[in-house]
Order: sequence, then structure tokens, then C-alpha cells
Amino acid sequence: MQKWGVMNIVSFWIFSGRGKAVGFIKVGTKKLFLYDTQGAQKEVSPLCVLDFYVHESQQRKGFGKKLYEHMLQVC
Repeated sequence: MQKWGVMNIVSFWIFSGRGKAVGFIKVGTKKLFLYDTQGAQKEVSPLCVLDFYVHESQQRKGFGKKLYEHMLQVC
């Protein structure tokens, strides 16, 4: 993964009461190249959401919100 500039990946999973995975969110730092107001290029490594998924049968039940809020608290 280093060739894509992704480092320090953390994944959070949410499971149903029956032990089946309902969804996940993957976050990590990623090298980005941005321009400032003077037009100079800057390299930054912000924390980014890399993947976010909730199984189709479990969508619109609040699982995605729980995952996202937990990620915000932990990270």
C-alpha cells in the first residue's frame, strides 16, 4: 500500500447479535498534494475515510451512523 501513499490504516467493524458482520469503516492517513492561496503546492497527510460499507440488508437502520460516530470518537 505504500506506493499509493496510504499509511496507518485502522478498520472498525460492526457485528449483529448473531456474530455476522454488518459493515465496516476503514480510516488512515494518506499523502495528498494541495495548493495554498498563493498557488504553492503543499504535501499533507490528513486522516481520511478510505472505505465505508454497510450490507444492503442492514442499510437505513443506523449502523452506518454508529460506525462513523465511533470512528470520530476514537480517531
